[in-house]
Amino acid sequence: MEQKTLRELIIEKLDARGLNLEKIFFLTNIPRHYLENILAGEWHKLPAAPYARGYFKKIEVTLECQTDELWDLYREEAEIKSSGSSDKLPENRFALKGNPQKWLWVGVAGLFVIIYLGFNAYELIGIPPLEVRNPLSATVISILPQYELRGKIEPKDKVFVNGEEVIADKDGGFSASYDLHSGLNTFEIAARRFLGREAKMVKQIIYQPVAAEDVQK
Repeated sequence: MEQKTLRELIIEKLDARGLNLEKIFFLTNIPRHYLENILAGEWHKLPAAPYARGYFKKIEVTLECQTDELWDLYREEAEIKSSGSSDKLPENRFALKGNPQKWLWVGVAGLFVIIYLGFNAYELIGIPPLEVRNPLSATVISILPQYELRGKIEPKDKVFVNGEEVIADKDGGFSASYDLHSGLNTFEIAARRFLGREAKMVKQIIYQPVAAEDVQK
């Protein structure tokens, strides 16, 4: 009985299990173009032997083949040596090359950057301080239709009220006046730091306008 080729054997086993290229790609996670090359018998387009062997191992497991059944056929047809000292992984093109002294200075510079970030981590990524001076309480009652929020942040930080930035002065002080509507008015005040997190406070101002008859009294 004539021995089947590797391509014929793989196709036969795929058909027997109701699989196709898409399903085998999903099950093995082998790059699609390498699967297409295997099914087409284009061995010269496959990667180095260590990688190719790994791909055939995955296909053997998925198709329930005998150990090295497909790999041995591939070696015969492609006339390659089995994986050993002569098979080398492709050179890492991202490996460091060039003058070692150059990379030494790069390493020293990187060390200084790490030290700087270590000493200034709080300034860069810490939670910024936020002080709200008016109102001091979380909830206050106002009889006036306008209310001025006042507070202080670090000069290098930014402050936002209900998502809108309020410009602080050179010392970090900020103030902003808002029209109140009758009843509950909620203001979320947030201090933000570059690369850092937020500090938030929520202030509630209840506007209770004075009735005309109360004013006349």
